[in-house]
Amino acid sequence: MKIVVFTSASSLPCPFANSGRYEVILKGLDAIGQKEGRKEEQSDEKGQDFCYLDITGLDESYCKRLLKKIRTIYPDCPWGILDLGGESPDPALFFHEGASDYLGPHCKAEGFTSQRWKRIQEYVGSKTAQKGAPVGKNGPLCPNERSFPGWKSINSGTIFPFYLLYIEPEHGEGLKTSLGEKRFGELQNRLVQYLTQLFSSVDALLWMQTDTSFLFLIPPEIGRASQVIEDCLRLALNAPLISYEKLQLDFSLPLACAMHYGELPFQPPGKTGTLVADCINYIFHLGYQRAQGGRLVLSEAVEGAIGAPLRDLFVAIEPFEGKKLLQSKRFL
Repeated sequence: MKIVVFTSASSLPCPFANSGRYEVILKGLDAIGQKEGRKEEQSDEKGQDFCYLDITGLDESYCKRLLKKIRTIYPDCPWGILDLGGESPDPALFFHEGASDYLGPHCKAEGFTSQRWKRIQEYVGSKTAQKGAPVGKNGPLCPNERSFPGWKSINSGTIFPFYLLYIEPEHGEGLKTSLGEKRFGELQNRLVQYLTQLFSSVDALLWMQTDTSFLFLIPPEIGRASQVIEDCLRLALNAPLISYEKLQLDFSLPLACAMHYGELPFQPPGKTGTLVADCINYIFHLGYQRAQGGRLVLSEAVEGAIGAPLRDLFVAIEPFEGKKLLQSKRFL
């Protein structure tokens, strides 16, 4: 495996465990997408299996430009972030943009460990296998029907299955600009309070939050997932009333919702910066690229949780990243 680190530093910004199983190549920031003169070097560049962007000392606008270049130039190469100084206030933003890994301040001493190498290797291997692997009716995983033990019973790092629910106000970034930082922040606070209360009946956990989006974890029981699906449909149907009465807006604000199911190494809210899990990447990609205001989009792994009376409200749409999708019909 070949790992490329794009950095402004003259040496590796953190130690990488010695291993004959992977090669670490150091490149400058201006080398992103740069074609080398020799054919064999061009081949090496295209053959990288994983790359990291070191954001140390980068201003926000320049960082965003580099992220866009990486996504555009290396569409099939998973990538991660080196933020050893903890300069980013919200690492979840990078996952929102498509990152697959994040090495924060605590990695400055331990660096790229053998355990992280193993997870990266498994991740890259799973992405390759998914391209040709058949997927069952409910995806590669089936929802766990055992009773949920409670959030306090799950130890940090434990691999556990969950339903993942992504919610974002329609055109969140544009809304933030039009309302201004203060009013938008107040809106987000009211929305957090309302959604947390709405999903409290299924013991949902507000797990990650970006400037404009929310990610909830739902215990892996079909009954709870079915209730969440129904609640999201009611959010779409009652958007005008909720906007006026609960969010104190003078206009109707549709919410874009997406739902997926998968296994991840659990960490409590606020300590999720170093997680590596395909389902986390997928739900952010799905929510950001395919969710629409006033509608709920479901990955095929969630199909079994749709209650019989609600099945006619969903239609199949174009697959996304190798997974079939269902989307709720739009309410007029």
